Amino acid sequence: MTARDIAVLPTDQLEDYAPVKKLGPDALEIAADEFAGNALMTRGSVKDALLDQKVVAGIGNAYADEILFEARLSPFVKVKDAGEDGVDQV
Repeated sequence: MTARDIAVLPTDQLEDYAPVKKLGPDALEIAADEFAGNALMTRGSVKDALLDQKVVAGIGNAYADEILFEARLSPFVKVKDAGEDGVDQV
């Protein structure tokens, strides 16, 4: 399946659909400690963690920028350098 493919599924079958299984928790439903745990297991920047759909699903570039602005974090800061306090701000 490519990014251009479309699948129409009954809602009760969505969770069993392979591309959906790969997604992380929904951005509107994830708890702060769950996001921190997922993000701290990644390598790269905090922005990369926000954009990684396996860490948290549903955050795009514009929202990632706004989240980092509100948290007063540079998009270039590494997750390991931000530490738990920096990730908790997000």
